Amino acid sequence: LKHIEKTKILVHCIESFDPEAKKTYETVREEFKQYSTILLEKPEIILLTKTDLADQKMIKKNLTLFKKTGKKVLTCSIYEPESVAAVKQELEEILKKN
Repeated sequence: LKHIEKTKILVHCIESFDPEAKKTYETVREEFKQYSTILLEKPEIILLTKTDLADQKMIKKNLTLFKKTGKKVLTCSIYEPESVAAVKQELEEILKKN
């Protein structure tokens, strides 16, 4: 995890159809915490990926679940160029602030 300390933004890529999405996120966060609590202070985005493979009900469930964290939550599919552009724009905005 040493290389992650050098990043300015953390992007948690979680498959939008993962039935255990919250657990997946919490597992990674726990690993960060055990390594260095500094990682928990970095700006982060939760990115629900592969939306083209998930049904809307699951996407909505996971969006609702993660929005409760207070973190920025986005969805993305490589087959939806506008979603990729939205992720890029959000990353650029965060970088401008930091």
